[in-house]
Amino acid sequence: MKFQPYWESVNKLQLNADFDPELIKNNYKSTLHFVDNLIGSVLDDLMGRDLLDQTVVMITGDHGQEFNDYGKNYWGHGSNFGDYQLRVPMVVHWPNKPAQRIDYRTENFDIAPTLMGDLLGCQSSDPSHYATGNGLFEPQERPWSIAHSYMDYALLTKELAVVTHASGNVDVVSRSLEPVRNYELKPSIAIRVLEEISRFYE
Repeated sequence: MKFQPYWESVNKLQLNADFDPELIKNNYKSTLHFVDNLIGSVLDDLMGRDLLDQTVVMITGDHGQEFNDYGKNYWGHGSNFGDYQLRVPMVVHWPNKPAQRIDYRTENFDIAPTLMGDLLGCQSSDPSHYATGNGLFEPQERPWSIAHSYMDYALLTKELAVVTHASGNVDVVSRSLEPVRNYELKPSIAIRVLEEISRFYE
């Protein structure tokens, strides 16, 4: 393992609030190091064949990874809608676009409109016809957004998450996963969210 100390015999049933997160975090960092080397090989190959300046490269993930960061015994991903599991890095190499760091909020939903509009020549089609999101290079105010896990989904605002579970139960939590009491969702937002999550279903 690249990073020490690490968890030699991984048994996730042993994870609890008192488990040392450094052990499993070092396992994770070592796997990322391995993946980074593979990405480096791909980029080296593209450069070696003079293709990198003709190729859009996007490196990202579909979820973050949590190591009991909130002290609530959450590990891995798919168990809550806090920032540690929601936020992912994205590195984009786009020929002929100036280098920049984007600090405004983007979503994975923005990838499809970006590729369709900026790369594949579909500028005349409104992104709302085929995607949720407007594009990575389009700064916009997002009063709310939607996130999904395996079974649950959440309405996210800057302050909180309204989480709908597969059981039908609904929880409202702060961005640090503390319960929020007596929250009333505006009907106008609820209608827009329901419309958005059902747009592509027949």
